[in-house]
Amino acid sequence: MDNTQTSKYFFSDFKISKAGVFIAAIIDVLANIVGIIVAIYGDKEIGKIIIIIAVAALLLVVAAVTINFFRAGKAIRLYRHAAFDKQNIITSDFHHILHSIRNITQSLANTTYNTDEELKKSFEKDERELCNKIEEMYKKLFDRPTSVCIKMLQADDLASEDYKKWQITTFARGFNSSGGIKGERGKNDHKLIPVERNSDFLIIIEDIVDFFVSEDMTDIRQKFQDTYQRVYTNSREDNEKNNKEKERFSDYYNSTIVIPIRIESRFLGDSNSNLKKYHLLGFFCIDTVDAFKTREELDKFYIGVEYAKAVADALYNQISGYLGRFIDLRIKAKKAKQSIKDTNITASEQQAKVSNADTLSESD
Repeated sequence: MDNTQTSKYFFSDFKISKAGVFIAAIIDVLANIVGIIVAIYGDKEIGKIIIIIAVAALLLVVAAVTINFFRAGKAIRLYRHAAFDKQNIITSDFHHILHSIRNITQSLANTTYNTDEELKKSFEKDERELCNKIEEMYKKLFDRPTSVCIKMLQADDLASEDYKKWQITTFARGFNSSGGIKGERGKNDHKLIPVERNSDFLIIIEDIVDFFVSEDMTDIRQKFQDTYQRVYTNSREDNEKNNKEKERFSDYYNSTIVIPIRIESRFLGDSNSNLKKYHLLGFFCIDTVDAFKTREELDKFYIGVEYAKAVADALYNQISGYLGRFIDLRIKAKKAKQSIKDTNITASEQQAKVSNADTLSESD
């Protein structure tokens, strides 16, 4: 029995017992009133009988309350055990996720790649599998399907401080985030999106907030305006559906967690940062179709926020390692291409000299 089932069992059982207690209490009160009236104004023997009935009803109330107390205690213990078991499974999953991040990071450092494209394909595959694992963990935590993706800045933006020109792309999505087999949600992942088109990213980049979360995005535009005095924008609404209508982010998600993948500049030594306080590589994003409304749902949501922060921290070194190798391979490819070009030019020049020499010889 999982904690949700235990919870339902407990509250259902409580309602039945409460109804029984209520009926017994009514009988007790009425019987006492009638018994007293009869004892004073009528047959005292009948009054005694009615009072005895009232006492029996009172005993029934006491018994019902006692039984319900023990049942409630048992149900609460079951609920707590089920919740503990569930959290134990989730923390074990989280441990395996950190294992995967470590292993991918190590593999990046020790594997030989001939081209930047070869490296990119390999890393994309690893990150998709990682997102799948994270989706499974969050599905258990949130008790609903969850979508996970990793968004990365373009390599050319990593050292640029002009964030208004930055562009971002969705590097990897989990299976659920991609839209399942149809993959409808991920169809525009290859597009470069200006970070300015996403308020979620922009208020993090401008250091207004450390991260952006919304457990219920139903009235996000008004909430955003009230909180930050800004108009809320979402690049999802720049896309068109098959019928040429604009997409709505609410078609895909109504809660979101956006955590920056970054490190404080002071830990980078002589390396350049692209922001005053941080070096930002991208964003780790989690969302669900359904909003979080009840107290229990909100508790789970904010536990999920803390897990997301830990994952984003672990992703920094991994993605930093990938981008470092990617840029190195790209530079080497450009140098090799330029070298071939220079060699061809030199060969052409030599051939031209030989041809000119032959022409002069024939003239002589």
